[in-house]
Amino acid sequence: MLITAIATIIPSTIKTEVGTGSTDWLSGQLAMKKWYLPASIISVVVGLVFLIIGDGTSQGAGTTGWQFFVLAYFHGITWLLLSVFFMLKHKSFNNADYIGYAALVVYIVFLATLFLG
Repeated sequence: MLITAIATIIPSTIKTEVGTGSTDWLSGQLAMKKWYLPASIISVVVGLVFLIIGDGTSQGAGTTGWQFFVLAYFHGITWLLLSVFFMLKHKSFNNADYIGYAALVVYIVFLATLFLG
C-alpha cells in the first residue's frame, strides 16, 4: 500500500476534468497506470547498477558473511522487486502489492544491517 501511494504522487497531480470540472476516478486510474512501465524500466536499471557495480555499502571494514551478502545484494534486490511490482501493476495484476511489501521487507533488512550492523 505504501509503495502504491508513493507511485501515485506524480500521477495524482494530473487531473482529468470531466464535463462539470470534477475528476473522474477511472480517468485518474488510467492516468496513473501509464507511469508504471517507465517506473519499472528505471527500477530495473537502478537495480542492475546496484547489483553489478554496487552502492559502496559492503566495502566497509568488518563486513563478512551474511552482513556482506545483505549489504552487497539486498539494495539491488529491492530495486528489482520494485521493478516487478511496477510491471505487475502496469499489467493490472491483482496481487502486485505483495511484491511491493516484499521489496519493503528486503529494504528494511538492508537498512537495519547497514545502520545497526
